Amino acid sequence: PPVHFPSHLFLTLSNFAYTKFYTRPVIMDNLRTHHCNFVGELIRAKGAISLYLPPYSPDLNPIEKMWQR
Repeated sequence: PPVHFPSHLFLTLSNFAYTKFYTRPVIMDNLRTHHCNFVGELIRAKGAISLYLPPYSPDLNPIEKMWQR
């Protein structure tokens, strides 16, 4: 079954990452290629951190709103 993740909680986590680590999070969905080592190394090399959207959370993914039109 789908797991619903409150969007305000995810945004709070994103803000926490910025204030705690003083870096911008790169927020990605769970596409398999987003989890490969190369992507993680590239993001870290730019001084950012990776945050992944929770599974089954189209309300947090802006592109999903475009596809609904």
